[in-house]
Amino acid sequence: MLHATLTEACALSQLKPYVNTASSPTRNLNFASDSLSMLHLKLVCMLKACVNVAGTAGGAGPGSAAGTDGATVAEMYDSTKPIGQRWSTVADSMIWRLYHSEAFLTSNAEVFVSGSDTTSEHRVQIYTPDYLHTSKPRPVITAVNSSSQTTSLFDVDAEIGYSSNFTIGFSNVTSLDRIVLNRLVGSTHGVHSDQRQIVLECTVGATSANCAAPPNNYIAPPGVYMVFVLYEGIPSMAKYVSLQLSDGTMTMEPSVATAG
Repeated sequence: MLHATLTEACALSQLKPYVNTASSPTRNLNFASDSLSMLHLKLVCMLKACVNVAGTAGGAGPGSAAGTDGATVAEMYDSTKPIGQRWSTVADSMIWRLYHSEAFLTSNAEVFVSGSDTTSEHRVQIYTPDYLHTSKPRPVITAVNSSSQTTSLFDVDAEIGYSSNFTIGFSNVTSLDRIVLNRLVGSTHGVHSDQRQIVLECTVGATSANCAAPPNNYIAPPGVYMVFVLYEGIPSMAKYVSLQLSDGTMTMEPSVATAG
């Protein structure tokens, strides 16, 4: 199993972008930065307020054997940087990830990358982001709502309700930057149609945080989420929580948006 780290990205920086050679192209395949044009790309919502384009690929479609123009270098999007500097290249997987390839965030805050129907690829890889390449302490979640198992249908650490308060205990650090929920995704064809990350409103103490759950189901649909705590940008390993409706009634999205 290959760990595609930033160190490797520095040494393996050869880019081979996909080039649309059609005489009259009907669409622009340059979805991300100006350095790579991508088709069958995988967008992963990570824990540094960034989006990682993991296992970027070239122009091979379903049933196609033409995988000679695959791009193997991933890109990172950081919205906190100035416009024009938000995209940067990171690790080179050295494996084409084309049609039917997938990438998703793991509970260890890494990215699992697999597949490629076009090239019959059976190897899997783990991308370890830069926030785990550090000597700083990594926070540890010790409890979520005392980590007591509930009668939930899911094997989770805790079940929480909408607009409720719940407690997260932590150790190994004495403060936190933020606490987030990342929804478990069902990735198919390189698409995470239900992917989302929610930053919680929390009051943080020295060893625990009191957090407010999302207010309704169109902000955070019911289901299982990974909860991460972060210290100086470094995430913990996740705990799993189930976010459920109290009476099974869905809140409808308002028909008119209001500002403020």
